[in-house]
Amino acid sequence: MVIDIPSTFRSAEPRADITGPDRELLRSLAGRLAELSALPVQEERADLWRRINRLERVRPPIVFHPWETIWNEILPEGSIVTSSPEGQYYETVLRRRLWIAEHLDDDTVVAPFVEYPM
Repeated sequence: MVIDIPSTFRSAEPRADITGPDRELLRSLAGRLAELSALPVQEERADLWRRINRLERVRPPIVFHPWETIWNEILPEGSIVTSSPEGQYYETVLRRRLWIAEHLDDDTVVAPFVEYPM
């Protein structure tokens, strides 16, 4: 997944411009991601990938990565509601990961975290 990281927050310093309703929305999305990552199927998927990496004979994993242009249809303009550039980045990442987990049901392991861009 290719996401443009706004140059306004490419430093290692966390920014404090995510406030109020934006913070609550991001916490809600992150909470849904945490719930999905705690499902037993996530450990099964992680085990499948470990077995693949050990070159064991197991079924091939199925992974779907939507093209960047498809996201304009899935998350149309106006669906990202946070106001700060950093909040918009995290909201986009969270909404994309949630959409993949909730709609595609492929063998992607849902991780309980979001990386901070450096």
